[in-house]
Amino acid sequence: MNNNAMFEELTFIPHRGSTNCIQARKDFDNGCTISVVTGDGMYGDIDVNDFYNSTFEVAAFDNNNQFIRLTPSDDVIGHRTKNEVNEIMTALRDDPESLRVDATDS
Repeated sequence: MNNNAMFEELTFIPHRGSTNCIQARKDFDNGCTISVVTGDGMYGDIDVNDFYNSTFEVAAFDNNNQFIRLTPSDDVIGHRTKNEVNEIMTALRDDPESLRVDATDS
């Protein structure tokens, strides 16, 4: 599968409980899940002129539905481009442990 096609598999819907936000979720065959959000109050901004230039907040979950820490200080990582979301999706599908960052890492 073309890695860029992975982002295309995300179906964005209105974010529950937030206005002017959208969310998407994808479950992988290995049991991992990605959550991608953007909009007001999120660590991402919607580009109304070209959605593919938006930035996104990403959370990843392992096959036990536990957060995979993506930064030393948080379970989520914000302001990711479409290409960066594709990279995270590929890693989550192929090698989820490669994404895990310890709280002590810098």
